[in-house]
Amino acid sequence: MEITICPGKAPRRAAVPLSKSEGHRALILAAMAQGETLLPRLPVSGDLLATMDCLRQMGTSFTERESGLLVTPIAGPPAAPLRLDCRESGVPENIVPLARDLSRRHFSVGADGIICICAPVTPGADGRMRIFNADGSEAQMCGNGVRCVAEWLYTHGVAKPRLAIDTGAGCKTVTRMGERLWQVEMGEYTTMAAALPAVNMGEGPLVDCPLEVEGKRWQVTCIGVGNPHCVTVVPEVDSLKLEEIGPAFENHPNFPERINTEFVEVVDATHLKMRVWERGSGETWACGTGTCATVAALTELGLCPAGEDVHVALRGGELIIRVLPGRKLLMTGAAVTVYEGVAEVSI
Repeated sequence: MEITICPGKAPRRAAVPLSKSEGHRALILAAMAQGETLLPRLPVSGDLLATMDCLRQMGTSFTERESGLLVTPIAGPPAAPLRLDCRESGVPENIVPLARDLSRRHFSVGADGIICICAPVTPGADGRMRIFNADGSEAQMCGNGVRCVAEWLYTHGVAKPRLAIDTGAGCKTVTRMGERLWQVEMGEYTTMAAALPAVNMGEGPLVDCPLEVEGKRWQVTCIGVGNPHCVTVVPEVDSLKLEEIGPAFENHPNFPERINTEFVEVVDATHLKMRVWERGSGETWACGTGTCATVAALTELGLCPAGEDVHVALRGGELIIRVLPGRKLLMTGAAVTVYEGVAEVSI
């Protein structure tokens, strides 16, 4: 709210803090918005804090800024794919159009893609994950997805504190760290071109390399973590127009199988902010492999320490990554069931 003050002939405008009732309405409307909202500072009161706590439990996040309170809403792209139980039936023959149909936001359930939970192929493993992006293409690995599979298996008859899950990038060990909290042993990362693959950039290591994208020069570090990633450091991530620059990175001729791209802002050595453009899905609000690649890249650049937890803030929440000796990665994050239901499709 603003008020105009007219002392004599010279009008002045002064910002007036929101009242409690206006604060409640502003919080709820911001939580339902399509994008982030910067609110003026709210009055300190128990009932406003209670409203914020309720909205947090529904998926809203709040960030204190010097200029006010940044509200990241409930609405927006889901931070995890849908899951299908295919352990007995196998992957549906029509999985490609099914992934496209169910992933369409505004016209269907809406998701970053579909995970099929299948019977394991490795002796002693507890399940197998196959993931299909929103465009129907199959991905080798999904860090968020493997945590979701672990949580689903744990709550559907495989209540083991340590699970082995087959993926397109090998068998991953997932450990339950607490209620709906899982840690994934992501394996070893690489910076070599052949593993991505990448062309016209040398054999590697591809660390702090120049890359021209639509006439602009970017410094990038390329990381393979079972799938390919291109990481670039930017001054700040909130104002990036990912819908414009993301596709140009994804389809760059230097990456013949396309690339996932992470844009990262360094808050300090152990705290980062990141946005990601995933091949086949566009911007997503969380990407486990992308977060691992980001911390790996910044460790290679000397901006993050190895052997320590690095907290990465994404639009869908926070992940904690640690680089271990031998370039191995640990990822810790939540896996929460949002809803369950039945969808009728005609494909």
